[in-house]
Amino acid sequence: MKNKREILSNHNLPEALGPYSQATRDENYIFFSGQLPIDSKTSKPAVTIEEQVDQILSNISNALKELDSDLSNVMKVTVFTTSLENLQLINKVYERYFNDNPPARSAIEVTKLPNDVQVMLDFQVKIY
Repeated sequence: MKNKREILSNHNLPEALGPYSQATRDENYIFFSGQLPIDSKTSKPAVTIEEQVDQILSNISNALKELDSDLSNVMKVTVFTTSLENLQLINKVYERYFNDNPPARSAIEVTKLPNDVQVMLDFQVKIY
């Protein structure tokens, strides 16, 4: 059976920090690597937790537009945060992007994230 996995690279997303792809795509799904709150133009991370969530969701939204998709096709989001106490602030921004029919979601507290950011989001998107 032929492997139909495609490696995706998108200038709207931060460069990978290691030996992994920004995203992979098969016939029906796009799997994004954990997204950090980094401005792809300046390579600088956002500062506050609200700015971090906004930066990630803005990056993903712009990347999906280039793939002829949008946030309404996001099936699952995994939130990694350095404190689950951040969830109220994360939700405040998250709801602006996913106000109708939000995707499934998990939230996990972690000890540390790359670049000392407070949040990283992982996306699975269905292609229609």
